[in-house]
Amino acid sequence: MKKIFSGMTAVLLLCISGSAFPQAGQAYPSKPIRIIVGLPPGGANDILARLVGNSLQETLGQPVIIDNKPGANMIIAAEAAAKGAPDGHTLFVGTPGPMAINPAVYTARLPYDPEKSFTPISQLGLFPVLLVVHPSVPANSVQEFIAYAKANPGKLDCSTGSVSFHFATELLKQMTGTEINHIPYKGSIAAINAAAAGEVKVAMTDSKAAFPYIKSGKLRVLGVTSARRTSFFPDVPTIAEAGVQGYELSIWVGLFAPAGTPGDIVSKLNAQVVRILNAPEVREKLLAIGVDVMSSTPEQLAELIKQDTPKYRMLAKNAGIKLD
Repeated sequence: MKKIFSGMTAVLLLCISGSAFPQAGQAYPSKPIRIIVGLPPGGANDILARLVGNSLQETLGQPVIIDNKPGANMIIAAEAAAKGAPDGHTLFVGTPGPMAINPAVYTARLPYDPEKSFTPISQLGLFPVLLVVHPSVPANSVQEFIAYAKANPGKLDCSTGSVSFHFATELLKQMTGTEINHIPYKGSIAAINAAAAGEVKVAMTDSKAAFPYIKSGKLRVLGVTSARRTSFFPDVPTIAEAGVQGYELSIWVGLFAPAGTPGDIVSKLNAQVVRILNAPEVREKLLAIGVDVMSSTPEQLAELIKQDTPKYRMLAKNAGIKLD
């Protein structure tokens, strides 16, 4: 009887275990998914997160909640995401700011590690950064602008609305040997308004903020900082194309999960994100807010961070940029 009982027990355990694992694999997501965004509602990052979140909600059958945690150069949001359970129910919209720039500029230790605290899922898009000038600047190309800046060292002021745009300015200065004064503003709107009003003569800004002023002729766009042209301004050359060979600084957006998130969940989310970003209606909506759609593998997103971090460290060191 003991042998029969033990045999039946073994079969029963095998059946339970055999059925339990597939169910565990199929259970994701088993509760609402939270996407943490380190910026206030209404901005491009927030809109991007909501577009992806709405589509995930429809496909995965669970509510997707956008959790905005602005402040401290996205450190608050990154820390909250890094501390989330690694089960795919906490996600984070990351950019070069928290993932590559913060480690380069903060003297104090960050409460998260960009490479060790997160599992990359997919790139979401690129924010083209534009070099624009006030019409009073006698330059219709990047090369003419560089020549004018060299002929007038220290006389040009450049406004930026974020630390990422500041680094785009510093890279141009360091690669061209120009002396341009950096004037920080609180946000792209304030920075671009100052340039359009002639308070400053140059701005590094996002395409969405600059578009109405470029269209009206109050600002002139000279180049794009990314490695490829933006679909928002397809006729505008990259700064590298325009003669500053090797210049490239891209403001990418990516989706991350806490470190240790199972590979099958990461693969499932990656496949869903790629599908969402390939949808024509999503691409159209993102283009309208100045985002060039760009999906990737988790490995490609991880490589972006590895490539960007030393670049920003070098720029920060050369420019003396430090934050406490």
